[in-house]
Amino acid sequence: MTTTRRQVLAGAVGLGVLAACKPVASPGTPKEKVLVKHANGMGVVDAGTGKWVIEPGPAVLPVDHGGLAVLRDSQLSIWSLASHERSALSKVEGEWKPSAMVGERVALVRRTGKATKIHVAGLDRAFDVPGDIEPEAFSPDGSKLYVLDHQPDSYRVRLLDLRTGELQRLNIRGKGVVPAEAEEIMRGHYRQAVWDARRGILFSLYAHGGDHQHTGQLLGVRPDAPGIHAFIHALHLAEGWAMCIDLPSPFGESPIEAHALALSNNLCAVNAAAGAVAEIDLEGLHLLSVKRFTGSAGDAFAHGYPLLVGAGARLTDLSADWQLDAPLSGLASGADGLLWTALGERLVALDWPARRRAHEIAVPGLRSVIKTV
Repeated sequence: MTTTRRQVLAGAVGLGVLAACKPVASPGTPKEKVLVKHANGMGVVDAGTGKWVIEPGPAVLPVDHGGLAVLRDSQLSIWSLASHERSALSKVEGEWKPSAMVGERVALVRRTGKATKIHVAGLDRAFDVPGDIEPEAFSPDGSKLYVLDHQPDSYRVRLLDLRTGELQRLNIRGKGVVPAEAEEIMRGHYRQAVWDARRGILFSLYAHGGDHQHTGQLLGVRPDAPGIHAFIHALHLAEGWAMCIDLPSPFGESPIEAHALALSNNLCAVNAAAGAVAEIDLEGLHLLSVKRFTGSAGDAFAHGYPLLVGAGARLTDLSADWQLDAPLSGLASGADGLLWTALGERLVALDWPARRRAHEIAVPGLRSVIKTV
């Protein structure tokens, strides 16, 4: 298997209760709450005090990042990230992993020999699906579950109908069901996904090796060019169609961690190590341009409106740079135009125009910033 999406989404290694932080408040202490990745999973921390609003644990987000499902000590908690209140609590027996979420429905999975058991909390139904199946996202109404069907050296996206329990092929955009011979057979490492709420499309960035059969060939969106090693998978969650958008060289030629994806004026894929940004038209779903900038090594993160790229200890808007004293991890908008990131185990608010740190606080076990909530 070549994908690493499981590790990216699970984001958890332990369930211990965290020791209290000992922050030092400063004038103008922010009141924002920040959703973060932590050594124990995902949780929400108060940026002013360093205290946990939602204790971290093995967790999953819906595509719109409006909620959080946390599984700790056999208790599945559903949280609203708008109110920071728990809306549901249920008992979950056994070894399960939260894998997808919409509203108060959560798909939990575990392998059982040559099959995968999927329990949908909130629907109170379980499904035994042959093969190595990984839930990716629900349809907006929660009636369908998009899954990755893993093969020994590849995978494909299928749809699990939660009313019938049947696995189905996806649709071609505006042209009915994908023929069996044209079904997407993909090889790649997952890096990041972004949700386009206006168009209802989940965009996922992958780098791959070997032959890669595209439904996109039927639609004329795959460039006739050698050296394609990365792609964006576009999945319409309501209409059930999917297609791939290939990215040209140098995308996929650097480590997968050097890549990032962000919504700006269009969809932007970044290879920070090579110093390249690919702009994708959100209506036509095709490549518009590739722009170059001075590259930098390290894990990459991108943030839109305007586009900012962080890699290693360097933050850039593709023309001007800011060299920080430690590698950053994650980029998220805050109040007053501030930009939140993690520098080691410090939660930091950056004032990009002034090139100064507006606030920082220690958060032991902090790994990365996801968004402010």
